[in-house]
Amino acid sequence: MAGRQHYLPPASCERFFASVADVHPESSLIFDYVLPHELRDARGAEYSAAVAAMAGEAGEPSRCSAAPTTLHGWLASAGWHVHDDRDEEDGAPSGFWGRADHLKPMKLIRLVHASRRRA
Repeated sequence: MAGRQHYLPPASCERFFASVADVHPESSLIFDYVLPHELRDARGAEYSAAVAAMAGEAGEPSRCSAAPTTLHGWLASAGWHVHDDRDEEDGAPSGFWGRADHLKPMKLIRLVHASRRRA
């Protein structure tokens, strides 16, 4: 989440949103976050396991993932309003995923747009 937030414990990820809440009232956050294991599909679980093995060996274990409802709660408690939260598949233009290579959508990453002000 939000750059290196993915490697922090969940409580630190939650505090991050409060720490950046003193921005201009019309500011926005746009970021991605990782779904917990139980919300990933097979492709997402496989990819995550491969990345976790490499990152863990490098001393950067993945510690923070969140269900959408959990993340929305963290944001709301810090004064942020979620405008959009979607699967990565829905973040690409139509036809993008119809490729012949190995780039395929998976349930692992979600994209969020939140702001300090309600729309």
